[in-house]
Amino acid sequence: MRFDFWPGILTIFLASLCLGGQAGELQDQVDGHPAYQFRVKTDQETVSRTKALLRVEGTLKARSGTEQDPEESDQSQVLDTPLQVKAKLFYDERVLQCSPACNWANRTVRYYYTAEAEVKVGQKQNDVVLPTDQRVIVQDLTEQAAFYSPSGPLERDQLDLIRVPGNTTAMSGLLPEKPIREQEVWEVDHQALTVWLALKSLGYSQVQGQWISTNGNHATLQLSGNLTGALEGTTTEIELLVKCRYNLKKQYISSMVMDLKEARKASHARPGLDIVARLQLRNALVTSSQPLADRHLDGLDLTDGSQARVLTFRSKAGNFTLLQDLRWHVTYDQDKTTVFRMVDGDKFLAQCNITRLPDLPAGTQPQLEDFQQNIHQALGDHFGKFVVAKQHPTESGMDLIHVVVTGLVEKLPIQWSYYHLTHQDGRRVVYTITLESELQEKFSRADELLVNSFQFSAKSPSSNVSTSAKEQKPAEAGQQNQEDLTLSDQRGPHSRTQR
Repeated sequence: MRFDFWPGILTIFLASLCLGGQAGELQDQVDGHPAYQFRVKTDQETVSRTKALLRVEGTLKARSGTEQDPEESDQSQVLDTPLQVKAKLFYDERVLQCSPACNWANRTVRYYYTAEAEVKVGQKQNDVVLPTDQRVIVQDLTEQAAFYSPSGPLERDQLDLIRVPGNTTAMSGLLPEKPIREQEVWEVDHQALTVWLALKSLGYSQVQGQWISTNGNHATLQLSGNLTGALEGTTTEIELLVKCRYNLKKQYISSMVMDLKEARKASHARPGLDIVARLQLRNALVTSSQPLADRHLDGLDLTDGSQARVLTFRSKAGNFTLLQDLRWHVTYDQDKTTVFRMVDGDKFLAQCNITRLPDLPAGTQPQLEDFQQNIHQALGDHFGKFVVAKQHPTESGMDLIHVVVTGLVEKLPIQWSYYHLTHQDGRRVVYTITLESELQEKFSRADELLVNSFQFSAKSPSSNVSTSAKEQKPAEAGQQNQEDLTLSDQRGPHSRTQR
């Protein structure tokens, strides 16, 4: 079972780290009760230090059907599996750029001293740790919240561990627009709340803020209420209570505790959730951060936001690595088969199956005509015509066969793209990418990165090829079983009920 179901957990809970900042301007005084205009005033080069502890308990709601067939899994029974998450974060954050229209920070850089999580699903545990050579993380808020390592693409679990959308920008929107007095309540802005909780959109919200009390140099602020929203192709219901301790003298939030309850429906690519969580953090302004000094950041590209749209994937089942568009989600990685599903907003665009095939004798080159014949036979009555059929070496020296077929399934136009990759030592895989023909524009050649970045992992000295040169005749080298084309996803991505 994959453990990348929980981006929303860390994304939503850690989004509340955005409460750190400066605010609080005394506006007037009536009957001895001061009114304050709370603002987030972050200047360029501001540096803060944050420690956070997150605990999650609840249930993961995964479907019992095969994860290789979307239609079958959508009709199967939902199984509840116990879920526990413990995460620790300790990082410095430096503001790189502020919006010219206001005092919001729209680009920051962080250095993580600690970034680790234990995720337990049933009896299986997955430990997620940010690599030591990728501890510098850029946060770009110029369009939508984006996080990336300038040292190279992260894996999805690692991105989920450190993703904190909204931050200072969202905090400014959450605060009251007008000066308020102690005990006064305000309605939290919906757009800011959407960004703060890393939602795609907000359905309704009853979340309110209140200045609860004052004790010496500290004020207590609270956000509470219910809301519904959409994210990653599904809907969620959230109930939250956030209490913050605000230092009136130094004008920043020094500590925060958030309790959250969430019920999230399963999506095309992610299981559902029914969880409760608590986030505790301490935050402080610091004069400087050695890891974020200019001398340590020189040579790193801190402005290329396109890096946030690419992830690294390492397959244990197929023993390979590749780069992927952020919209691809791995739903299955077992038994020499890896399944990706592409979700864009709430739309299921495509499915990609990567299957490890039996090894060939070293130096053997499969034949394009044989591959086409196998595809034609496997598709049967669904076959329409070949659109692309070519064979050539890749930049890394592997042999690549690329075939594109169009056809019909239940009168719906479908496109299948096949890629057959063969290493010089005989290792090989086949890609099967299925999508509705009318979705090609939205798909936007998202298969190219998956294929062009493919690399087999280093071969173990003790590994054995499944078919040796003595066991296979040269004439058999271009042949393969039709089942190797992995056509079990024919009904999924092009079912109109899933669009």
